[in-house]
Amino acid sequence: MVVACWIAAATASGEMRTFTDAQGRAITAELVETTPKTVRIRREDGRTFEIEKSVLSAADRDFVAAWEYQRAFVFGGVEIKARRVRLDAERRLTKSSVKKTESWCYKFTVTNDSRARLDGLIVEWRVFFVDDTAKAETDKLPLQRSQGRSDIGVLDPHATVELQSAPLELQITALRSGKHYSGTGKSRIKDSLEGVWVRVMRGREVLAEYANPTSLLKSQAW
Repeated sequence: MVVACWIAAATASGEMRTFTDAQGRAITAELVETTPKTVRIRREDGRTFEIEKSVLSAADRDFVAAWEYQRAFVFGGVEIKARRVRLDAERRLTKSSVKKTESWCYKFTVTNDSRARLDGLIVEWRVFFVDDTAKAETDKLPLQRSQGRSDIGVLDPHATVELQSAPLELQITALRSGKHYSGTGKSRIKDSLEGVWVRVMRGREVLAEYANPTSLLKSQAW
């Protein structure tokens, strides 16, 4: 991100900036700290001032927002965790088979481990699964995917948001009495969850990503 890189260069060297309020009053100082509502700046003589963000000019508010965004990755970042959860299960018996249907999903937590307020956040995910069929004659079935996204907007420092993928119905069917599906040697078909890939985005920029198993990062395309 061009703005974040420019701010990183400016603030790393303690560069002074002329801050202007909505009434045109100016002060030259270094930005040293922010809160959700205020900024703290330091003049060359070492004296510090706390100013409400709301009274700053639009350009200064943009500067402060970019400065906070850059610092998010100095003092921490975005952490993603995911776990699979079985929501429901049903078992049915027929004369020819035993069929079990299970409903599964992934639950995600996204945590802002920084001291900065992050905005414009989008979480996208890809859930990978195998849809077994009676016609499949190989154990190496292709991965299929279910995808989703959530606009979580703002994530305050050290805040966590919880999300859930859409439920997937997976089936396991076993034929009775040694029977096999026509044209195959299979007596059992089994759908399965194979993994998940999650990204936290800000615009087109990937702030963090998580994959389990990690091999999905190489074997699959986003």
